[in-house]
Amino acid sequence: MITEKGDSGLFYDFRDLLREIQSTWNAVSQTSEWEVLRPVLQVDVLVLDELGANKPTDWVRDTMTHIINCRYNDKKITIFTSNYPIPRERPARRR
Repeated sequence: MITEKGDSGLFYDFRDLLREIQSTWNAVSQTSEWEVLRPVLQVDVLVLDELGANKPTDWVRDTMTHIINCRYNDKKITIFTSNYPIPRERPARRR
């Protein structure tokens, strides 16, 4: 459906995206952090899978916030998926 409307789409396992970004820090890497982030920030529809799969560090939170803020400001669609359980509200106790 996305391609039928002429929009570009990208799917990333969030953990893989983080690993790809970190790999650019290696001195022998021929890829820059911007080269990894550019398609993530510019694509029309981004799906980030497995958010919340790992305990986030400050760097992970900062990276996620940067991606979300940039895409939000550019009015880009971002879809997040997670297996992280959503706590349910407990029913009121009867007296």
